[in-house]
Amino acid sequence: MLILPWAGMKHLANGRNLPPTEGDVWKMFLGRFQKLEIGTERVQAAWCLTPHGVYDTHMPDKFTAIEFTERTAP
Repeated sequence: MLILPWAGMKHLANGRNLPPTEGDVWKMFLGRFQKLEIGTERVQAAWCLTPHGVYDTHMPDKFTAIEFTERTAP
């Protein structure tokens, strides 16, 4: 379950329903970046729910599709 601050997301909604209604689908980047120290090297690792094969998170067409619903997952 995710809880989102709808009032603060108006600038991102692009005219979509806020809060979303049953069956609305939004694409979201669900990932994380982490700086790691491996020995004496510092590297940045990235993970995302829907990998898209390149190290670039600025690809909205590759984001995870999220369907909003009131239904409970099994």
